Amino acid sequence: MKRYKRGLYVGRFQPFHKGHLQVIKRILEEVEELIIVIGSSQVSHELDNPFTAGERIAMVRRALTEEGIDASRYYLIPVPDTNMHSIWVNIVISLTPPFEVVYSNSPLTRRLF
Repeated sequence: MKRYKRGLYVGRFQPFHKGHLQVIKRILEEVEELIIVIGSSQVSHELDNPFTAGERIAMVRRALTEEGIDASRYYLIPVPDTNMHSIWVNIVISLTPPFEVVYSNSPLTRRLF
């Protein structure tokens, strides 16, 4: 039984991997819809951030499709970084549909939300 209408999952997905896929599958057991935020969307072609936001969106979409996850259950939204933690949450909120719960492996992201 779903506990939440919509959740938010934040990650850079540089690259998207099986661990991310397992987390998404688990989250989808708790929510009806999932907003997947492609973080640091403005960063690419660096050692720690090799892929563009578009490449990461394509990776995530392909993995979820191959896993048989209905595309109507998730949104993929790129969100750029800001150097001001005090406004970052408001930027995410302004770029996404409303959500009730946030999932992230980042202690900073969890604390900010």
